[in-house]
Amino acid sequence: MRMRVKKWARGELEASSIFIDDPERHIGNWKSVFARPGQPLYVELGCGKGVSTCQAALAHPEINYLGIDINLSVLGVARRNAQKCFEGKREIDNLRYTLYEIENIKSILNAKDTVSRVIISFPNPWTKRHRQQKHRLTHTLRLLDYRSFLAPEGEIWFKTDDDELFDASLGYFPEAGFVITEKTNDLHAGFPYENFMSEHERMFVSEGKKIKALIAKKGDLDISSMRKKTSFVHGIEPADILLPAENVDMTRWAVIACDQYTSNREYWDKVKAYTEGVPSTYHLIQPEIDLDEADGRISGIHAAMRRYIADGTVKTKVENGFVLCRRRIGSGDRWGLIVKVDLEKYDYAPGTRLPIRASEKTVPERIPARTHIRRGATLECPHVMLLLNDDKDSIAGLKKYATNDKLLYDFQLMQNGGHISGYALDEPESVSEISKLIERINGEKDGFICAVGDGNHSLAAAKSCWVELKPKLGADERRSHPMRYALCEIVSPHSEALIFHPIHRVVFGGNAEDMIDSFGSWLGSHGMRLAEGNDIKFICAGAEKSFAVEGGDCITVSPLQNWLDEYLPLHSGCDIDYIHDSEELYRLCGGPSAVGIMIGVMDKSKLFDTIKSQGVLPRKAFSMGKADEKRFYLEMRRIK
Repeated sequence: MRMRVKKWARGELEASSIFIDDPERHIGNWKSVFARPGQPLYVELGCGKGVSTCQAALAHPEINYLGIDINLSVLGVARRNAQKCFEGKREIDNLRYTLYEIENIKSILNAKDTVSRVIISFPNPWTKRHRQQKHRLTHTLRLLDYRSFLAPEGEIWFKTDDDELFDASLGYFPEAGFVITEKTNDLHAGFPYENFMSEHERMFVSEGKKIKALIAKKGDLDISSMRKKTSFVHGIEPADILLPAENVDMTRWAVIACDQYTSNREYWDKVKAYTEGVPSTYHLIQPEIDLDEADGRISGIHAAMRRYIADGTVKTKVENGFVLCRRRIGSGDRWGLIVKVDLEKYDYAPGTRLPIRASEKTVPERIPARTHIRRGATLECPHVMLLLNDDKDSIAGLKKYATNDKLLYDFQLMQNGGHISGYALDEPESVSEISKLIERINGEKDGFICAVGDGNHSLAAAKSCWVELKPKLGADERRSHPMRYALCEIVSPHSEALIFHPIHRVVFGGNAEDMIDSFGSWLGSHGMRLAEGNDIKFICAGAEKSFAVEGGDCITVSPLQNWLDEYLPLHSGCDIDYIHDSEELYRLCGGPSAVGIMIGVMDKSKLFDTIKSQGVLPRKAFSMGKADEKRFYLEMRRIK
């Protein structure tokens, strides 16, 4: 039964010396919150009302106790129980409580805390919802978390009344490298260890239920066994990831995606000058602003890749793992996961049922320039960003593994790109959790795991190269050839820092009145019409006209792009560009020779349902962030 909200709990806890309100600040230094920091530290997970916790703390002043629970009202009661338990006996100097989500416990406890014992009493068994069994506090993933802060000889004491949970836990503990030293199916039939009873336990005993218990000691973790239990079968896999050597200036190394600032010569001139003569991904890419010079540049790109490998400019920093990156931009922290994508599990054709799908229409004419570079490349350095089809920000949920000992890079990006940090996720527990995350989404979302958010044509080019190479390989080579895969970053559309921006159009050489008339006529012939509204705005020489599109059941950009695809071939004097920033659009349309088309914001919550129902959106339907928030080239993978 869920406890009613105690409105007084917050105020009483904040006024109490035994409540720690900012647990993340104490990571690695928990013993300092107690009067005698040299004593052993016991941590009770899901301490509830703290009835047994305060009894134990009173009986053992030589031990420090930390109780953790996610329910504020429950902790309020626990504080009152502690006060009553200790009243008239002694000061409460070895007991503290804090509010925190236990699945993120590695954000508040680490190896420096050297916890001697973890206590888990009567946790939620999660027996009715099979797919959520990983939330059990004794699940292998959780036990692996506890290993990170348990002392070398640390123990876990576990009690439950649930037979299924206990039987399953007997398997979880050995999987996570724990040795079960004691166990009983009837705690009150003579288990020879001190036992402090909670309210739940007293209730269960009065009902005649037998209490199961075990003690498990931290042992050696069989990493090879853990890796064997981890499988990736849905197209998202770990990779060997290369990064620059320690002596490389990372700010000069990382360069924004090649398809940004395509009409801003000044931006790319600054990048070129800033990276001249130093290692940089600028020397490994072809900015789209210079596509007419691509043929002369490609041989230099391939030579730079070979040189960076040969002279040690880039080195393998992550083996068979992932990189978790945190991008700090104006809208907040955006977490991303660098993964290897199996191109056999991806297709950009509308209507595909593969796990990884395009979100926008792919234009075949834009693929060859990218395939030309990839064919002769020894390295790939991606700007592709995939959107995870989950109902929450599961990527941010991995930040508990972003510990200082796993830090790979931490620096400021060039030209207002913000700040970026990267962490290696290559330990069994983190790799296993990612595997289970992908497996869960595959089951819940009918096999639709990711949609391509940015870099659609680059991923399509990788697929094209693989389709081209595949017939030339034997069966064994096809299974493991590096060209079968592509490095990408997965982000969550539920991240508050990830804002979907419209991609505006600018037509050079166009006439605003003619274009508006043409668009209106096109809509009329397709059962729609222009009406008053602010869904779309035509801009030219300081003048603006706003409209809404009525009569269709699709997002505004769909009919707009379909009309443009017919209009432009009939007007040879017009050229189009796609602009991610409204200020840039206004700058380009300041004179009479360019017509800007500004589009309203798309609701990102409808993205996956729209793709499932319509196949794909039109090309350049949306942008994940502003131009300077796009992915920078940084991590690499060998493809030859």
